[in-house]
Amino acid sequence: MKIGIGIILLSLPLLVSCGKQQKVIFEAESISYKGGDRHWVSDIQRDCSAISESLAAYMKEGWKVVSSSPKEKLVTSNRGKCVGTEYIIEK
Repeated sequence: MKIGIGIILLSLPLLVSCGKQQKVIFEAESISYKGGDRHWVSDIQRDCSAISESLAAYMKEGWKVVSSSPKEKLVTSNRGKCVGTEYIIEK
C-alpha cells in the first residue's frame, strides 16, 4: 500500500574535482508498507521526514540537477519504505 506524504529530501555530500560541489538529494513522493504494518504509518512518515532536507532551498542557492534515478529507502526498522527519486545536484 502507498500513501502520499509530500516532498522528502536527503542530502549527502560527495567529493568532486574541478572545484565543484555535489550532493545526493532524495525526494520521496509516497511511503510503502505491508498490510500487516498498517499501524506503523505515522512512524514511517515521521522517519521519512527526519531524513529530509528542502530541495527548493538548494535550488535557490544555485544548485542544479545533474542526474536522477528511482529510489526506495527503508525506514522504521525495515517496516516501511520512502519511495521517490534520488537526485545528484551540483554547484
